[in-house]
Amino acid sequence: MDLFKALNLELGKDHLENRRYFAELAILLSLLVLALYVLLSILAGLLIQSDNRLMLGLGALAYLFNVYMCHQMPERAFFLFGQQIGLCERCLAIMVGALAAYPIAFNGKRLPRIFRDGRVMLAAIALSIGLLGIDGVAQLIGWWESSAAVRVATGFASAFTVMYYLLIELLDKFSPKHHLFRKGVIIPVLIPFAILLAALLAFSLFVGSNYKTESYLIGQAREISPGASQYLAYYIAPRAFAGTISADNYLSKYDDPVLSDVAHMNNREHVMGAWVVLALNEPAKYEGEYAFISGGSGTYYYFDAWSGELLAAKAHSP
Repeated sequence: MDLFKALNLELGKDHLENRRYFAELAILLSLLVLALYVLLSILAGLLIQSDNRLMLGLGALAYLFNVYMCHQMPERAFFLFGQQIGLCERCLAIMVGALAAYPIAFNGKRLPRIFRDGRVMLAAIALSIGLLGIDGVAQLIGWWESSAAVRVATGFASAFTVMYYLLIELLDKFSPKHHLFRKGVIIPVLIPFAILLAALLAFSLFVGSNYKTESYLIGQAREISPGASQYLAYYIAPRAFAGTISADNYLSKYDDPVLSDVAHMNNREHVMGAWVVLALNEPAKYEGEYAFISGGSGTYYYFDAWSGELLAAKAHSP
């Protein structure tokens, strides 16, 4: 009982009250984990450029976490801080949509009754998931290429409606008698979250200590091509480098030498991602449809992000 008091646990003999309490704990913990995940995915492009080993490791893990759920193609991803983020446009919208459902659901009783009608919610879920499926499958099989706006809209809508419905159902079934953000919920949740965060930081330090930094690989390219007038470095996400770029049905539409190089390389074994360092003889050109650049005379060096191995050197002219 002393432990219960120390942790502010609100457990008693009433089984229904205990189930309600566990539901509150689960909701808040899932909110914190999802918020951390979205934050790291958005900041991945900034963190991966850091010389600090912990920051670098966090950035690398943000990309690696998404290897099995996202194709990570740079031509379908947003670029922040000069690099592609850890998720494609649609997957990012899915995660942000799920996260946005929490504050709306917490205030669901203040919304019009239609937003709590089960039939309306199920119809909204079916419609949003159906539109996402149609757009995703049609693009996959080559019927059309979706746009960033459509990917974001379908991803956000489907995730928001599903998560909102699940939260509303949970909150209705296990209706909190008190405010969710109270000591009895926050303190018990912060303990497993802190353990998760500590494990994440420890693993990030290990990964960051082995990944090669952007500045190191630029230095390698400088040694090989000391006469270049400009050096630019771009991180290529693990799954994109290991195969999904070459599987893009619309790759020929992009006038981008980096994408073309990667598509013609055998990268299956390099699952930790890669850096491309452009040793340019002239300023890079940003024209037309591109993911990295669309022109720039010089040599492009491709390095394994984990080992620093030089995988290829490709000469390009305007």
